[in-house]
Parts: sequence; C-alpha cells; structure tokens
Amino acid sequence: MTLDTKVSLANELGISEFELSKYIFRADYLYKRFSIPKKSGGQRHISAPSKELKRIQKWIAHNLLRSVPLHESCTGYRVGKCIVDNARPHVGKDFVLNADIEDFFPSISVGRVNTLFESLGFAQKFAGYLSRLCTHHELLPQGAPTSPDLANLICKSLDERLSEFCKARDWSYTRYCDDITVSGSGLLTRKEIDTICSIITSEGFKVNEKKLRVARKTSQQTVTGLVVNERVNLPRRERRRVRAMIHRKETTGVTSKSALNKIHGHVAFAKMVASGSDLGD
Repeated sequence: MTLDTKVSLANELGISEFELSKYIFRADYLYKRFSIPKKSGGQRHISAPSKELKRIQKWIAHNLLRSVPLHESCTGYRVGKCIVDNARPHVGKDFVLNADIEDFFPSISVGRVNTLFESLGFAQKFAGYLSRLCTHHELLPQGAPTSPDLANLICKSLDERLSEFCKARDWSYTRYCDDITVSGSGLLTRKEIDTICSIITSEGFKVNEKKLRVARKTSQQTVTGLVVNERVNLPRRERRRVRAMIHRKETTGVTSKSALNKIHGHVAFAKMVASGSDLGD
C-alpha cells in the first residue's frame, strides 16, 4: 500500500478527496468535549471525535501505526500486553519508583506528531494531513483511537533512554501509557531520581511531582495498581472486595444482568492478576 496523496488516502478510506479534505481542514470542529472523574481525584478531559472522523482515525491506527515496532518496555495500549506484564518485572525489588507524566496526551503537539509521520517515511505535506486528522487544536486528544499509538511511538526515544539508564544499573524499567516504573536492588539516590526526571523532561514531558514516589520492600510496592512485593497481586482490599461480591452472589443471588456482568468482570480480572492463586488473606 502506497500512500502519499489525499487521493490515495481517500481511495483507501472509500470516500472522495473533497470529503477527506473537509475532515482534514475541519477536524478541530468534529469533536465533542466532556469530562469524567479520575480515580485519583480531579477531572479527565475527553475530546471524542465524530463517528466518521473516528472511523478514519481507526483506519490510520490499524494500517499505518500498529505495524511500527515499539520498545519492549512499552506495555500500555499494546496488543498482547496488559498491566500484569507491566508489573511483573518489578516483583521482589528493594525499591520501586513510580513516576507519572502530567497531561500525557495533550502534552504532545501537532509538530511532534508531524515529525513522527515524516520519520515513518511520509512526505512532509502528506504527513501534515495525517497530523491534522489525528490532533485537536494542535494537541493529541484524549479520546481519539490514534492517540495511544502515536504517543507510544513518540515515546520510543524516552523508552530507549530510560531503559539504557536502568540496564546499566541492572534495574528494571517499564512504561504503561503515562505511568513510568523503575525498580531494582540496593539504594536509589536523589541524584538518580533527578536524572530519571531530567530524561523525562528533556523528551518534552513533565513529571507530576505529586505522584512521584519511591516504595521500599518494607512497605507496599505497587505498579499500576497491582502489588509487587512478592508476586503480582491485587491489593488486599480489592481481594476482599471480590470475595465479598462472590459471597453476595452465592447467598442472595443476582437479578440484574449488569450487576452479574460486573461481578464476572471483577472475578475474571482477579483471576488473571493472581494467575490462578487464591484470593486468600
């Protein structure tokens, strides 16, 4: 498949060049903005594309982006990977450092998206068209199907640098979307923490200082919400919650289909995380 003009892209999408031009140059007006509460507090701002623009973005994601190799440390929004894969390298370590990239998607500008498309071999003008189709008000929108794939590819340099920094010290490094985790044996110095933050900053991102934390083996160590002190597991409170849901189902029954689906979802997730171990203690 050779794509280098609006005509060739329009043909692949099954629409006219004129119609595609409307989506390219009017993309900023084809989003619905709303907010949802974050688990950690505050609001997450979503920019959801229109039905047709979303279809175009899905095509771009599946046909132009997902075949491009990612760094092995990238585990979020990746086929065959999940939060368990992200947590597993950090089991049983002396320390676990958690760092969060602030405003991850919106911190990626249309210029960086354009540079990425050009690096993938697309001509400058055509890369500009693709960038317009994938950004909202010149930023990567939270809610577009292309945003996770573009962000992962743009983070490849970040992943390489942090991975090399950790490998030189026999540490482990993973990134799940905007969650960065570093773990290892021995001591983690303030200077090393500052270097990690400096690498993140130099790659065009901002560290959320409020979420930057280091956990020693004497305290609960978590990675993307999973405990990793001895093995990957749900936090005790979540395990108890799942047991309680199972008990209520067995003793009182469940009449609501949505409630039953919710229970099945929690139980399936707990089994996946625990890898068949009991939900005990």
